[in-house]
Amino acid sequence: MKKLMNKTNSIMLNVFLALVPALLVKTYFWGWNTLLLFFVAVFSALVAEIIVSRLRNHKYNAEISNNSALVTSLIITLSLPPNIPFYIILITTLFAIIIGKQVYGGMGQNIFNPAMVGVALFIITYPQFLTYWAIPTDTTLYEAQQNLQSFIGSNQVDAFTQATPLTELKTLIQVGGDAESKANSLAQILQQDWLAWLVYNGAILLGGVYLLLRKIIGLLLPCFTILGFLAVAVLHHLFAGSEQIVPTYTASLVYGSLIFGAFFIITDPVTTPQTKKARIIYALLVGALIYTIRAFTNYNDGVAFAILLGNLLVPMFDRTITPKEFGK
Repeated sequence: MKKLMNKTNSIMLNVFLALVPALLVKTYFWGWNTLLLFFVAVFSALVAEIIVSRLRNHKYNAEISNNSALVTSLIITLSLPPNIPFYIILITTLFAIIIGKQVYGGMGQNIFNPAMVGVALFIITYPQFLTYWAIPTDTTLYEAQQNLQSFIGSNQVDAFTQATPLTELKTLIQVGGDAESKANSLAQILQQDWLAWLVYNGAILLGGVYLLLRKIIGLLLPCFTILGFLAVAVLHHLFAGSEQIVPTYTASLVYGSLIFGAFFIITDPVTTPQTKKARIIYALLVGALIYTIRAFTNYNDGVAFAILLGNLLVPMFDRTITPKEFGK
């Protein structure tokens, strides 16, 4: 048991280290408020773990030392807009730890990815903050202090709001217009903050490669997730036309959370099927759902909901897609 715990702790620590470059990149481009949100998330997660452990008469050291709360806090921080008020990430993290994990009995017992439970709560409950992705013109401590003041009660919040390129692309498609003006608008949107998003997703991909080299994850789930996404995107392109694509294939890999979900969310060993065949179907389904939610619902990035819907089906996969016993 002790050996298993040490292995789990090591895996969680490596996942955390793999995401540190993404945290630093997000802090550089989107401002110091990203780090402040991360510290609030970690504090909230640790408090939740200690309180639940006390209520169960368990040693809280075991829950804290496995590093899962640290990873959950970091995933939530990277998933949410960087300029949201601090109380939102506090609520989101508490919900993720208590409802997403501890209500099932703690780490290893949860059927849903805890971080995605928290992110889904944020998307449903606080949609007005989905546009808080503005990149400060100068990411200095002074800008971070200005952000903090705006969240405490200033009326300068509009200075820190900006829709993501995915949001603007979808709005452009829904509004319509002549083909030439739409093409020009599309080009302008795809140039918006492209360097920040490219480096950010590059850092996430770098972390994914690190996990692959450490043999903590395999290529199967990430590859089939992206394949499922692109397959539905191609079908949509064939039947609806290029002007309906949300967004283009290349932009799909740069903007949004597809890479993040493929390497760090769907690869959660607790909430994935046990057999190879089931994992392939699971990954294809999640990838297809990510695109479907992006293209056909009011939500601009479907990773959280796609993962949770996939998690819901994992018990069925484990029961129905199992290797036959020898001789049967």
